[in-house]
Amino acid sequence: PNSKIVVTGCAAQVSTSRFSQMEEVDLVLGNKEKTEIEKYLVSKDKTVVGDIFSFSGYDAYMITGFEGRERAFVEIQQGCDHRCTYCIIPYARGNNRSVKKEKIIEQIKVLLDEGFKEICLTGIDACSYKPSFSGLVEDILKTFPNLPSLQFGSLDPASLDENFIKLVKEYKNINPHFHFSIQSGDNLILKRMGRRSTSETIWNVVSKLRKELP
Repeated sequence: PNSKIVVTGCAAQVSTSRFSQMEEVDLVLGNKEKTEIEKYLVSKDKTVVGDIFSFSGYDAYMITGFEGRERAFVEIQQGCDHRCTYCIIPYARGNNRSVKKEKIIEQIKVLLDEGFKEICLTGIDACSYKPSFSGLVEDILKTFPNLPSLQFGSLDPASLDENFIKLVKEYKNINPHFHFSIQSGDNLILKRMGRRSTSETIWNVVSKLRKELP
């Protein structure tokens, strides 16, 4: 009964009034404001939700573990610059913001030192990592040559370049499992959804990966 209840995250960002009207909720924070949660815990305002599109930073927390898991997740970017017709994510998470490579390398080192053997790179639109998703993957593999397994969250087939295909062939510690964000295999539906892929694009990427990694 004496605990302070704070609601934050994507739902709080896009449905602010829904949570601010709840008597049991003490504080509603947007995705931008949650990175400074300590600052707002002493605020007299019940609702602090700003313009997520003005946020150029990211959640700069250093994670030391995932209790009960053997796989560790490393976020490499947040937000999305695409505007698929069905998707609310950009309005909840803002535009694409890439985590600095140095911080990603530091985060992976911390997790490997903690004993994790599986590292999974994640993000809202991970393949849009700037300046280069495949370049980041290559830097990670070169920095940690003894990394047992490098894995990926959802990948956009429209964004994977030839360099990524080469890395899959060259580095045996890339886990042979890929989850693609496809949504549909019908070109008309993909067009209506505002997706950048066609069924041919998807098939082409999968075929190249299977050729290098049967």
